[in-house]
Amino acid sequence: MTTTHQNKTLPETSIQTTHTDTTFTAQLYRQVTWLGITAGLRSMMPIAMLTWSAPEASPRAKTLTSFLAIGELIGDKLPIIPSRLTPGPFIARLVIGAISGALLCRRYQHPLAEGAMRGALSAAIGTIAGSGYRTLTAQTTEVPDVVWASIEDCAAFGLGKRATQAPSKAK
Repeated sequence: MTTTHQNKTLPETSIQTTHTDTTFTAQLYRQVTWLGITAGLRSMMPIAMLTWSAPEASPRAKTLTSFLAIGELIGDKLPIIPSRLTPGPFIARLVIGAISGALLCRRYQHPLAEGAMRGALSAAIGTIAGSGYRTLTAQTTEVPDVVWASIEDCAAFGLGKRATQAPSKAK
């Protein structure tokens, strides 16, 4: 059996792209981008968010990833922690962004490579933007950095939560 799609005859086994499919895919890739930015802001947050949003995740996995994310939220405010722009932390954020993007795409049967690339690129953007934000606010205000860091924590949490909600299907 064949179907006609945009003036082309396609076998029934072909993937048919519809407006709904492209809208869903665009939303998914937008969420991958948000998850990558989250990795740039708080590297453990995307892993925790993905775990908590997965129905099949075990309570042990949820507890472990929560401790990692909370540990980072606390550690980020310590003066002994190196800049996220130094090679080690920067590369780690890119890797976590890539893994998170690929996992989110896998959840919805979309190409892993696309998710990984978008996740890594947006993690780089989040890393640089987050560092710039913290540097600028610390230098231009008299508000302690811990306040700005806490605001960044909230932004990372909000982005991560939104990124891991199921993309809506267009009607």
